[in-house]
Formats: sequence, structure tokens, C-alpha cells
Amino acid sequence: MATAVAEALKVKLLSGVAERIELGGTRSPAALDAYLRGSKALSKVRDNSSLQSAINEYTEAIRLDPSYALAFAGRSRALSAYGTREYLDESQADAREALKLAPELAEGHLALAMYFHRGALDFTHANQAYERAVALAPGNAEVLAYSGRFAVLIGRFDAGLAAARRPPRGRARPARRAKSLRARDGVAFCASR
Repeated sequence: MATAVAEALKVKLLSGVAERIELGGTRSPAALDAYLRGSKALSKVRDNSSLQSAINEYTEAIRLDPSYALAFAGRSRALSAYGTREYLDESQADAREALKLAPELAEGHLALAMYFHRGALDFTHANQAYERAVALAPGNAEVLAYSGRFAVLIGRFDAGLAAARRPPRGRARPARRAKSLRARDGVAFCASR
């Protein structure tokens, strides 16, 4: 009886974790640790050296687990922040690899959108990728913040305001959620002008 209860609880408690692992995650604790260090570095980017630190951590996560789609998406976003042709080509390749590994991964679509937006300056494809990311993760604060800013940039103020007003869901880390919410507040301010 106790074994049956433990198994039932295990399934209940780990079901979200299992889904996340299946959707772009990893089973490697070392790869997860490197990914989290990369995400932390990316959230605190101040200059090229901190950006390079994020890229290095994501690269380590990918080395440890070559099928880690979230790490490819994270590295793509970090590479797109550099803005040089060499890094933008790598950014696109990483975003596409993330989507090849996990086609329904919102973070992969966000990375591709950021590549199109910042690198290729292809706003039509950027808009499509942002919309797909929002459709896959309608409560993700980061997705909402970036897609909202982009919507305002291209003159879609109502869409930007809607993204800024949509309540985030999920278990984002407090610092990242606060940063994303500040960005969403900026979208609301710009769109209201």
C-alpha cells in the first residue's frame, strides 16, 4: 500500500518536471547547473564580458547534453545580443537547433524571433515567431515582455499594451520575473504615449 501511495505521489509531483524535461530540458544535473548559470549571467548582462560568460555557460550545458534545447535557445538569445554578423549567424543556427529538438518550445521561438528582430531585421518573420512564442507560453513573463516591446516597436500599440497587461504565470525566478515585469511596464508606458 505504501509503495502504491509513493508511486502515485511521485507521478503527481514530478509530472510537471517530466513534461519540462521532455520539452527542451535535460536529465543531466551538471547541464542544468550550467544552463542556470548562463541564464543568470544573461539576466545581468552589463557588458560584452558578462555576455560572453552567459554564452560560455550555455555552451557548457550543450557540451554536457547536446540535446538540451533550452540551452540552445538561451545561447541563441545571448549571441543575438552581440549584434555582429558572426554571432548572428550562430544565433540563428542555435535557435533553429532548439526548435529542431523541441518544436513546441516557446523559448526556441522567442530566440528565433529575437534573431529576426535584432539580426536579420526581418520584422515579418520576427512578428510570426513572437506570436508563436506567446501562443505556446501565454503566461511567460519574458515572452510577454519581449513580444510586447516588439509590438510597440512596429506600431502595434494595442498588442503591446495587451502583452503588458497580461498576468504572468509559472514559476519564474523572482529576479527574472521582476526584470520582465519592469520591461512590461516600459512597454505599457511607451504604448500609452
